[in-house]
Formats: sequence, C-alpha cells, structure tokens
Amino acid sequence: GAMGKMIASVLLGVAEMEQETRRERQAIGISNAKSMGVYKGHKQGSSKIDKSEILLLLEKGLTHAQVAKAIGCSVKTIQRVKNTLGL
Repeated sequence: GAMGKMIASVLLGVAEMEQETRRERQAIGISNAKSMGVYKGHKQGSSKIDKSEILLLLEKGLTHAQVAKAIGCSVKTIQRVKNTLGL
C-alpha cells in the first residue's frame, strides 16, 4: 500500500546517497594513488583466457555459447576475442 511505497522510496533514497558517497570516496582514493604514482589503471588485454583454444573451438563449429561454457567465460568475451582477431 501507500506505507510500503513510502518506505521503499526512503530506502531507495538512502541507497542512492550511499552509492554516491562510495563513488566520491573511490574517486578521491584513485586521485591520491595517482598522485603518489601507485595507481596505473586497468591493463588492457589482461584476460587469462587462451585465445588459441577459443579459435580451435570456433573452427570446430561450436557456437559462442558452447565455447564460453567450455572455456569458463562469458559469450561477450568470446565475441570480443573474435573481433580483436579479425574473424
């Protein structure tokens, strides 16, 4: 009812405030780490998957979903590897 909607709205507002506070703290932490030379960011291509195994499975005719399940990663990762290799 109306009381439940009000409580849900209050809880949503508190959650949004906490999320914003967390983002601000994270940005401050990253800024401090960068100024100290500690934070270098995310390395591109640091995936631990074996691209040759993905190619082999795709050449055998497996679908992206089947390859993802066999490798233990997401379908999006399979698509990304395929696109980076120009297939």
